Amino acid sequence: MKLSHELIRLILRITYGLGAFFGLLVFSFELFIQRNMLNAILQAFYLIACGAILYLLFARKQPNKLFSYGIFYAMSFVIVLFLFSDIYELITIVSKMKNELISHIEENKELNPSIKAIIEISKCCSIDDQRHTEQNFQSFQTKYSDTCSEVEFDDAKSCLPFIRNQRNLMIFLDSITTLLRLLVLVLLWKYIKHEHDNNKDEPINLSHFDGQHSKGNVQA
Repeated sequence: MKLSHELIRLILRITYGLGAFFGLLVFSFELFIQRNMLNAILQAFYLIACGAILYLLFARKQPNKLFSYGIFYAMSFVIVLFLFSDIYELITIVSKMKNELISHIEENKELNPSIKAIIEISKCCSIDDQRHTEQNFQSFQTKYSDTCSEVEFDDAKSCLPFIRNQRNLMIFLDSITTLLRLLVLVLLWKYIKHEHDNNKDEPINLSHFDGQHSKGNVQA
């Protein structure tokens, strides 16, 4: 199925408009709540690229070719950065979440809301088999009385398998997100190529107009 140029433009406008909106929300979340400067900077790059693409899509006057292809390669670079960031996070997330849980149970430090959700949903009351001690189990019962108060020490489930399940879910979601980004990037390439390669201004046939002008003068 071949998409028309106008339909591609509409799809790109909607996609990058939504991308800019949700990107701004993620940027605010990473900067002010998570305080993760690396992800916040990455989101800032994405927002800048989205803004430039939206300008390209909504501009009344067609931007020059260098600007258009520059935007495409800038967004390609941002997508590559997202890909490396996702890979790094997927490699390190299990150990990172486990260490956060250990610090929370053994040292009473704050816990990431996503790990709290894992504990409450899965009803796990142990870090893993190696750290399943009476002291840690009592800490679970104290901090999560609704979840772990009625669980026996020997029946406590480890949280580590559920953390790994979350990583697997993230792999699935990140794969879909990356695929969608690449598909939209292909549409952007087709749009720019059509704008600059297929819509070139045709040269004006001056001899034709001069002939008509001369003919008009004779008739006059």
